[in-house]
Amino acid sequence: MCESRNQTISKKGIIMIKNVNEIKILRINLSDKKITVEKMDERLVDLFLGGRGINRWILLNEIDKGAKAFDLQNKIIIGTGLLVGSSTPGACRVQIDSLSPFNNGVASGNGGGFLGAQLKFAGWDNVIIEGKAKNPVYIYIKDKDVKIIDAKNIWGKTTWETEDLIRKIHGKKTAILSIGPAGENLVYSAAIIVDKYRAAARCGLGAVMGSKNLKAIGVEGTGSILPINKNIFEKKSNELRSNIIKSDVGKGLKEGGTTLWLNHKNDLSWNSVRNYQDSYAEPEKVKNLFPKNWSNIKSEKINTCYGCPVDCGFLRTITDGPYKGTKTASCESNAFGDFSTKFDIYDPAIVHKAQEICNRYGLDVDSVAGAICWAYECYEKGIITKKDTDGLELIWGNDKPLILLLKKIAMKDGFGEILSYGCYKASKIVGKGSLKYCIHVKGQDLKEAVRTLKGWSLGVMVSPRAGTHTRGCPETEGMGISKEDGEKYYGVPTAGD
Repeated sequence: MCESRNQTISKKGIIMIKNVNEIKILRINLSDKKITVEKMDERLVDLFLGGRGINRWILLNEIDKGAKAFDLQNKIIIGTGLLVGSSTPGACRVQIDSLSPFNNGVASGNGGGFLGAQLKFAGWDNVIIEGKAKNPVYIYIKDKDVKIIDAKNIWGKTTWETEDLIRKIHGKKTAILSIGPAGENLVYSAAIIVDKYRAAARCGLGAVMGSKNLKAIGVEGTGSILPINKNIFEKKSNELRSNIIKSDVGKGLKEGGTTLWLNHKNDLSWNSVRNYQDSYAEPEKVKNLFPKNWSNIKSEKINTCYGCPVDCGFLRTITDGPYKGTKTASCESNAFGDFSTKFDIYDPAIVHKAQEICNRYGLDVDSVAGAICWAYECYEKGIITKKDTDGLELIWGNDKPLILLLKKIAMKDGFGEILSYGCYKASKIVGKGSLKYCIHVKGQDLKEAVRTLKGWSLGVMVSPRAGTHTRGCPETEGMGISKEDGEKYYGVPTAGD
């Protein structure tokens, strides 16, 4: 039984662990199968709190300058924040950091589900994976019992098949992160899939796992997180939970997830249309993407992430058409931008089918869509032809090549192998001026339109993670903030301009 971990409130109002010596790092060397336990340096907790901060510090201090993503010395660092596993609303995230195959700079992903909480319940705050297994393996953690297990029977399986097989062995409570064929094949856009429906995506983290012959990590913890003053802590948590549930945004997310942003984004010319040739889609077409207008997609509730009051999880089933029978979790607004407006496709069933393939094969929807829509524009401009694309006609609005290329990329099959490196490296291979149509930041395919919102765009450009909004982009421009509120909360009347 894992010991419970006490927490208290510091003078700064930050929830801290009472005894920092209880913060544990689990180090697993896949090369020699050595497993060690380390205590956290108290200074690091004060400096970085936990999660991504601790992960980055370990990377900075343990990996030599000039190291590359697939080098033996690269590491995969998994971390959880100080509040993860507590009753704080949404305190469920698991943070994964490494080096990125796109640029050998920092790779960073963050996933929901239950794995972060299970790590905490098992007694671990950070896990360091280093070395490389001689043969495919997976790691199973149950409290202090840590095992490296042969994975030859699950290597080559999809992420969903992998999870089902591991849970059959270790039990239904096991939280799992895994890679699919894309990660095994070292596809740059390979993601790590968490509990089937969540992804620590971008930056090729799945490929780094594949380079180490690591198929999956399963975790079950039997401990708990106990605040020092439970009554005060629970009261504050309940207040937060209530405010989130009652808010308009909370209600909207519960009903349809982040699809509620689709119309708002289009009104702001904040969409990526036909590989960024435009930022505004025809409103009548965009309406087809709203959940209330779906005619052939059935929705049913599934488990939300640990401790999240929004409860936005849906299982979507396509009931008619060429992709009938497809099942996947609710698509976020990212997926609609990636597989709809970028390709001039406005059928929500196609978007869900594309996401389903990405989840099963372990692909990041943002990066892989960027590579494929680059190819579509190169085809439009006559830079590549059917001879280059394995006979596929990459015409805007044509969904069949998109669906086929997702699988071809995951398997590095034919033209899919060129696209598996992302548009930047692919443009170097193709040449013929194709780099002009590769929309990237630091070698990684860009996710979003950046013409309209200037503060947001600056955040995307300077993020060390490269080409993404989830590391330091201000949201005030898209929130309709008044001059008065801008002055009151941000110190400038133009915060919402």
